[in-house]
Amino acid sequence: MAGPVRRVAVALSFVCAAGCALTAPPVHEVLDGSREAECARAVEAFREAPGDVDLALRATHALFAAADPTVQAALVEVGNALVDPDPSAVLAAEADMPAVIRDRVLGLATTGAEAAQAALDALGEDPQRRDERVDANVHLALHLSFVAWANGPMRSLMAGYGSRITAAIDRAHALDPEWDGGAPLRLEGRFLAQAPWPLADRDRAIVLLRRAVAVAPLPIHHLFLGDVLWQDGDRDGAIAEWRAVLTSEPDDTTREVAAFHRRMAELRLGATP
Repeated sequence: MAGPVRRVAVALSFVCAAGCALTAPPVHEVLDGSREAECARAVEAFREAPGDVDLALRATHALFAAADPTVQAALVEVGNALVDPDPSAVLAAEADMPAVIRDRVLGLATTGAEAAQAALDALGEDPQRRDERVDANVHLALHLSFVAWANGPMRSLMAGYGSRITAAIDRAHALDPEWDGGAPLRLEGRFLAQAPWPLADRDRAIVLLRRAVAVAPLPIHHLFLGDVLWQDGDRDGAIAEWRAVLTSEPDDTTREVAAFHRRMAELRLGATP
């Protein structure tokens, strides 16, 4: 009887935890006025025609473009505030963000995931629109990752975000792992490096991120690979990747946040004993 009883208890705990996921603030409350007016217009257009693939993709892109710099700037601010850290302390500090940042990102990413899912629903399995399907799956996984980050690892795992993220990543990877400079590889590698047990897989994360670097040696790829190598105990390998962040060039997709990635690498290198 112990086995079935325990399985029921675990199932009930997951149901209860799912109900404890943070409620996202309305997206219009977290958009930054005139600075993000274009994003607001994209969201409004999507709301008026949720079955329009182009409008849904435009909205999910705009919302990610608003959420991502928010996260990257906050990570840099946290790192800058540390006194005499080591890289492990820098990486640990990045998991602790102020509530105001989490709320903003949660509002943006929840609507971003909604728009990405609407695009996927409208696209179906159309083989002529593969790139758009990859795009929508990547953005769905990105936004859900932000939602999970805002909720925290255990709440997110028990609320089922992990399975939704991995499903979107798997679809993107199956369609084209090297799309947009290896974005599906980067996304999957980073997720597996940071996800809690039982989703984490550091060995596979290293393989995927090495492949992403080979496809496109971008600052973000070197940063993520350096982080997981450090966590895996490869000090020299991590330092080499973080140094590469400072000299490599971003692509159009990652250019806006490349300065943040370089500062993160500097913090890690400056904290290396």
